[in-house]
Amino acid sequence: MKRRISSPSSGFTLLEVLVSTVLLGSVVVAMLGLSSQSLRNIVRMKSQEAALLHAREKMNEILLREELEPVVQSGRWNDGAEWQVQISPSGRDAQLQDQTFSLFQIRLIISWTDADKTKTYTVETTEWARRVVPNVNK
Repeated sequence: MKRRISSPSSGFTLLEVLVSTVLLGSVVVAMLGLSSQSLRNIVRMKSQEAALLHAREKMNEILLREELEPVVQSGRWNDGAEWQVQISPSGRDAQLQDQTFSLFQIRLIISWTDADKTKTYTVETTEWARRVVPNVNK
């Protein structure tokens, strides 16, 4: 009588199939949790991203000016975000002897309301620019 020897590669046992199914299910649940958290973060950060875009737009508008003068201005965008710009002579400007150009300190404050809370971003820089010459004929 011949004995049959079963080969070890003849298939998977029920236990191996159950363990792999549990592992695969755990990975799928974890991936779904991460993707839903990512979507919540995208929605939560949308207003902050809009505020940063506004800040970049306004700061670029100021920095592209050929002449600057000390001024405080404010305004509002259509989406409700508000801005305030403060341009003042830099404290280091007194050391400079140039009457045509000056060093200006620029401070931009962006504020918006998100979930009934007012949030703000402040952006500051220093710019070397031509001084606005007041018109003496006025």
